[in-house]
Amino acid sequence: MSGKVLTDQVTDDKPYQVVTAKRDEITFSYQYLGRSFSGVHLLRVWSSGGGTGVFCAIVLLTLSAEGAVDIGVAGAKRVDRFIAKKIASLPLGDRYEGKISYRFGLLTIGECIGRRSLRKSTQRMVVL
Repeated sequence: MSGKVLTDQVTDDKPYQVVTAKRDEITFSYQYLGRSFSGVHLLRVWSSGGGTGVFCAIVLLTLSAEGAVDIGVAGAKRVDRFIAKKIASLPLGDRYEGKISYRFGLLTIGECIGRRSLRKSTQRMVVL
């Protein structure tokens, strides 16, 4: 079974594309939000395992290069590969619909609109 990868269009409200991977009923999407001063990357992610829930979160991760061995027909050689390390996850809940932005070290998570939610006010946090 193969899956599909889809992207949407960039707009004024969404300066970064949303990338979606689908296979059967399983869906995973992400949108890049930015990079902190210390090199932490921020992603908005959505996942669904095929049920009615579409769970949203903000994931903070770092990227680093690590040595590996690539074994092929010509023999073995040392190569570098990127490693993504998740350092934090901020769950936003099922079908969170709100504005999220990251600018100058400040992550802003807007209140959830369009759906009943416990997130009724805007929250801000510093991510350096």
